[in-house]
Amino acid sequence: MNELGRFDYLLHILKNLLRFVKYFEKKFSLGIYAPKVENP
Repeated sequence: MNELGRFDYLLHILKNLLRFVKYFEKKFSLGIYAPKVENP
């Protein structure tokens, strides 16, 4: 039971990390690539 809880906790952290990375990636790519796409 304890190991399962720990695994669930790790999974929760991984999900949050992934969400943060995706959000940062979107913000980063928008900040850099969007102007180039708008003005070829």
